[in-house]
Amino acid sequence: MSSLYGSLLVIDWVSIPVTTLGGILLGVVLVRDAFIAWAGWVLLLLPWFWFRFGDPAHMIYAVAVNVLVYSAGFPEIRAHFANRRAGKVRPLSLRSFFSDARNVFMRRGESSTD
Repeated sequence: MSSLYGSLLVIDWVSIPVTTLGGILLGVVLVRDAFIAWAGWVLLLLPWFWFRFGDPAHMIYAVAVNVLVYSAGFPEIRAHFANRRAGKVRPLSLRSFFSDARNVFMRRGESSTD
Protein backbone atom coordinates (compact mmCIF):
# COMPACT_ATOMS: atom_id res chain seq x y z
CA MET A 1 0.00 0.00 0.00
CA SER A 2 2.89 2.39 0.61
CA SER A 3 3.80 2.41 -3.08
CA LEU A 4 0.19 3.28 -3.85
CA TYR A 5 0.31 6.19 -1.42
CA GLY A 6 3.58 7.32 -3.02
CA SER A 7 2.08 7.30 -6.48
CA LEU A 8 -0.95 9.21 -5.24
CA LEU A 9 1.34 11.87 -3.77
CA VAL A 10 2.51 12.52 -7.32
CA ILE A 11 -0.84 12.16 -9.10
CA ASP A 12 -3.27 13.78 -6.65
CA TRP A 13 -2.20 14.24 -3.03
CA VAL A 14 -5.69 15.40 -2.00
CA SER A 15 -7.03 11.92 -2.77
CA ILE A 16 -5.02 10.42 0.10
CA PRO A 17 -6.82 12.01 3.07
CA VAL A 18 -10.20 12.15 1.32
CA THR A 19 -10.36 8.52 0.22
CA THR A 20 -8.67 7.19 3.38
CA LEU A 21 -11.15 8.91 5.68
CA GLY A 22 -13.98 8.03 3.32
CA GLY A 23 -12.95 4.37 3.39
CA ILE A 24 -12.83 4.35 7.18
CA LEU A 25 -16.27 5.96 7.40
CA LEU A 26 -17.64 3.58 4.78
CA GLY A 27 -16.29 0.54 6.62
CA VAL A 28 -17.05 1.61 10.17
CA VAL A 29 -20.31 3.54 9.85
CA LEU A 30 -22.12 2.04 6.86
CA VAL A 31 -20.86 -1.53 6.44
CA ARG A 32 -19.42 -2.11 9.95
CA ASP A 33 -16.65 -4.29 8.56
CA ALA A 34 -12.93 -4.04 9.37
CA PHE A 35 -11.80 -5.11 5.92
CA ILE A 36 -13.83 -2.38 4.21
CA ALA A 37 -12.52 0.16 6.74
CA TRP A 38 -8.96 -0.91 5.93
CA ALA A 39 -9.14 -1.30 2.14
CA GLY A 40 -12.28 0.60 1.16
CA TRP A 41 -10.31 3.68 0.27
CA VAL A 42 -8.88 1.92 -2.77
CA LEU A 43 -12.40 1.40 -4.11
CA LEU A 44 -13.15 5.07 -3.51
CA LEU A 45 -10.37 6.04 -5.92
CA LEU A 46 -12.71 5.13 -8.78
CA PRO A 47 -15.42 7.73 -8.09
CA TRP A 48 -12.84 10.21 -6.80
CA PHE A 49 -10.84 10.20 -10.03
CA TRP A 50 -14.04 10.20 -12.10
CA PHE A 51 -15.42 13.34 -10.43
CA ARG A 52 -12.07 15.07 -9.92
CA PHE A 53 -10.57 14.52 -13.38
CA GLY A 54 -12.99 12.68 -15.68
CA ASP A 55 -9.93 11.72 -17.69
CA PRO A 56 -9.63 8.20 -19.15
CA ALA A 57 -5.96 7.97 -18.13
CA HIS A 58 -6.80 8.57 -14.48
CA MET A 59 -9.66 6.07 -14.63
CA ILE A 60 -7.39 3.42 -16.17
CA TYR A 61 -4.95 4.02 -13.31
CA ALA A 62 -7.72 3.68 -10.70
CA VAL A 63 -9.06 0.48 -12.27
CA ALA A 64 -5.54 -0.99 -12.54
CA VAL A 65 -4.79 -0.15 -8.91
CA ASN A 66 -8.02 -1.80 -7.75
CA VAL A 67 -7.35 -4.92 -9.81
CA LEU A 68 -3.77 -5.19 -8.50
CA VAL A 69 -4.59 -4.52 -4.83
CA TYR A 70 -7.57 -6.83 -4.63
CA SER A 71 -6.03 -9.62 -6.73
CA ALA A 72 -2.90 -9.57 -4.56
CA GLY A 73 -5.02 -9.77 -1.42
CA PHE A 74 -7.53 -12.29 -2.75
CA PRO A 75 -6.65 -15.12 -0.31
CA GLU A 76 -7.03 -12.79 2.69
CA ILE A 77 -10.24 -11.32 1.28
CA ARG A 78 -11.73 -14.76 0.72
CA ALA A 79 -10.75 -15.88 4.25
CA HIS A 80 -12.20 -12.70 5.78
CA PHE A 81 -15.57 -13.09 4.11
CA ALA A 82 -15.68 -16.82 4.90
CA ASN A 83 -15.07 -15.94 8.57
CA ARG A 84 -17.72 -13.24 8.35
CA ARG A 85 -20.28 -15.72 6.99
CA ALA A 86 -19.35 -18.16 9.76
CA GLY A 87 -19.94 -15.47 12.39
CA LYS A 88 -16.31 -15.28 13.50
CA VAL A 89 -15.99 -11.57 12.65
CA ARG A 90 -17.59 -9.14 15.06
CA PRO A 91 -19.35 -6.01 13.80
CA LEU A 92 -17.18 -2.95 13.85
CA SER A 93 -17.93 0.33 15.61
CA LEU A 94 -16.01 3.60 15.74
CA ARG A 95 -15.04 2.91 19.35
CA SER A 96 -13.69 -0.58 18.61
CA PHE A 97 -11.94 0.63 15.44
CA PHE A 98 -9.97 3.32 17.23
CA SER A 99 -9.29 1.27 20.36
CA ASP A 100 -8.02 -1.64 18.23
CA ALA A 101 -5.82 0.75 16.24
CA ARG A 102 -4.45 2.24 19.45
CA ASN A 103 -3.67 -1.23 20.83
CA VAL A 104 -1.75 -2.12 17.69
CA PHE A 105 0.58 0.85 18.06
CA MET A 106 0.83 1.07 21.84
CA ARG A 107 0.54 -1.50 24.58
CA ARG A 108 -2.16 -0.66 27.11
CA GLY A 109 -0.94 1.46 29.98
CA GLU A 110 2.52 2.03 28.56
CA SER A 111 3.89 4.84 26.47
CA SER A 112 5.43 4.10 23.11
CA THR A 113 8.80 5.39 24.31
CA ASP A 114 9.28 2.71 27.02
